[in-house]
Amino acid sequence: STNILLKKNGQNYKGLCPFHSEKTPSFTVSPEKQIYHCFGCGAGGNIFKFIMEIEDLSFIDAVKKLASKYSIALPTANPNQINAKSNEREILLSINQKAQTYFTRLLKDEKLGLLARNYLKSRGLNDETLLNTYGIGWAAPEWKDTQNYLQREGKFSQKNILLAGLIKQKEGGKENDCYDRFRGRIMFPFQDIHGNLIAFAGRVIGDIEPKYLNSPETQLYIKGNHLFGLNQAKGSIRKQNRALLVEGYFDQMRAYQHGIKNTVATCGTALTAAQASLIKNHTKRVTLIFDSDSAGQAATKKGFEVLLEQGLSVDILSLPSGHDPDSFIHQFGPEKFLEELKNSKPFIESYILETV
Repeated sequence: STNILLKKNGQNYKGLCPFHSEKTPSFTVSPEKQIYHCFGCGAGGNIFKFIMEIEDLSFIDAVKKLASKYSIALPTANPNQINAKSNEREILLSINQKAQTYFTRLLKDEKLGLLARNYLKSRGLNDETLLNTYGIGWAAPEWKDTQNYLQREGKFSQKNILLAGLIKQKEGGKENDCYDRFRGRIMFPFQDIHGNLIAFAGRVIGDIEPKYLNSPETQLYIKGNHLFGLNQAKGSIRKQNRALLVEGYFDQMRAYQHGIKNTVATCGTALTAAQASLIKNHTKRVTLIFDSDSAGQAATKKGFEVLLEQGLSVDILSLPSGHDPDSFIHQFGPEKFLEELKNSKPFIESYILETV
């Protein structure tokens, strides 16, 4: 738990903000209004919001924690009235968790995971990053491997595995004729801001298209509403009061492995207002680091507009041609990358320089 030393200041209390680094206290608590606000980073809310942010809990879990601490009895739901949607959500989360455990086991398997392990080794990411931080796995190339496992070991129904997006119905086939969505792919689990496993992305080894295949939209996952790595990066974003926004899974993972932990990735989606809003809850400053090719430049311009609409200040880092954050940090190291970062320019300035 986080202890903050608060000193009386008129009607309020003041102290150093736990959400970002500061030397002069700007974190204020108002007993009368029952709220907190930081005039430095803009964090604010009530006791529930504070517990949610500090301890990375959902609203329900924050309520339960406080109720337990102060011995307050919470009303219990009638089992007959349990919300069907929330029940379905729990089932889908369980399916994803079970699938992720299986994908990780396959990656570690001496024979079955060899191809994937060799590929990941060639990318220079260590086991701590791959397995412990991100839970990367491998989906077998067979047509019904994942489905069979989830039905046999997890006792999940085909209907629910379909709802989770891990299998697809065969076109023109019978209703129960389904096959695995992800086959022969390196599996990236996608977590929401609270660390719930809500979706997957699968990457092929080689030149097959599409290179990345994502989960479809489900009750857990709506495309464009989440940022890859935000659950790991949010504390660092607050402390450094800056978010580094990159494009790909490997970009984010490489930066994080090398201690550049305030990094999040859009992963194949054009930046949305919902994603900008997620960042805004933690900082008002963003550095865009997209690829130097024309598609990357277009994404940068569009990203800038979305962030600006949310009232964020935007810098741009242009890496040398042919490099993305993954390849640059891998080749030149994190110190050189941080040097480059110091040279990032406000978007308007870099945009003018490019068009002059």
